[in-house]
Amino acid sequence: MVIFKMLMFTASPICDLLQIESMKRMGACGGVSNSNIAKQQKENGNRSKEEKPNPAKVFEINSDTSVIMDVNVANMNGQKCSFTWPGAIVMARYFSANPEIVRGKRLVELGCGTGLPSIVALKLAAEHATLTDLNISYAQKSLKLNNICSTKYRCMVCHWGLISPYLREIDALDLIIAADCFYESYQFESVIKTVAFLMEFNSDAVFIFTVPIRDGLKSISWILKEYNIRGHLIERNFDDSGCEFLICQAKKIDY
Repeated sequence: MVIFKMLMFTASPICDLLQIESMKRMGACGGVSNSNIAKQQKENGNRSKEEKPNPAKVFEINSDTSVIMDVNVANMNGQKCSFTWPGAIVMARYFSANPEIVRGKRLVELGCGTGLPSIVALKLAAEHATLTDLNISYAQKSLKLNNICSTKYRCMVCHWGLISPYLREIDALDLIIAADCFYESYQFESVIKTVAFLMEFNSDAVFIFTVPIRDGLKSISWILKEYNIRGHLIERNFDDSGCEFLICQAKKIDY
């Protein structure tokens, strides 16, 4: 099993931290680049017709927890929601190392993709998870592959920034999670707008998100403030390739 490096830091103002890290390592770890995606697709196309790619991948979260995801990295076919992003693995391992964060909690995941963080949370005794994305079929298959009881979750289509009446049905919410959703800068506000809407009905809900260090991070803290949400750093972790991720937490500001 791959050794997962973890560094513990005390809480820091997210605005200052993101500004510093963005300047220090601008673009150093940009997650999955377009060139890497194209390379994956090209390698897929070069496979012989007789070869059948593995439709699932097992992620070892720790010695006690493993999760089967619906789609292998090599089979993503350019669809972001079919890819288990590195930030999702970082968040899943964070939950595994701190199970009290999700135990007994009701959560909603934005941009769930294959649903790794939510599935790990449910394995760690979360009460219920709502998984959302533009395409929820990959998450649905992954939930079934891991034998998650159907009464413990629901899946729904969610367009960031567009307030769906279905979002109003999510109540008694403890956690809002987003793993590597701050990827395209033009979508930052749409993600946070959705978070803010959910917090209107769940004022005590905590927003936990992972983001790799890349250009434009400071704008996340600016937008959070515009929506009366304040965040701070929880931890700094590394994915298996050595890319550094920030795990952050945010809450609605009470006036």
